[in-house]
Amino acid sequence: GSMERLPVLPQRLAQSKTARCSSCRWGAPSIVCMPQTRVVASYIKLAKALYQVAELVSTVDLSTLESQATLREHLEALKAAGTENVSAIRAWRSALGPERWHYRVEDAILGTANTVRDISRFLTHRYLY
Repeated sequence: GSMERLPVLPQRLAQSKTARCSSCRWGAPSIVCMPQTRVVASYIKLAKALYQVAELVSTVDLSTLESQATLREHLEALKAAGTENVSAIRAWRSALGPERWHYRVEDAILGTANTVRDISRFLTHRYLY
């Protein structure tokens, strides 16, 4: 029987700039690849900051001034990570050009902003004097 041949580089068939990013060569910056990498890095930084806050709150007695200062530092790092995440998403979105799914990007931005704000407010009101 006949076998269908798969393309050697399926990313060349991609319809979007994001999918075509997979064909970027190592060391060759791309208007799409660089912002996309920044988004991934910002999510990793955000996850790390969230973990550090959660670990501190769950394992440390927050009644001391020293532990509260540490919590403040972690909350500032969380806010900075949230700000970087929003900025990275906006830069990535701008590099893609006009798309029908723009509202999904705005939902992601709003989700990050609301999550960081709500966690920071809750912990500040509950633990910081």
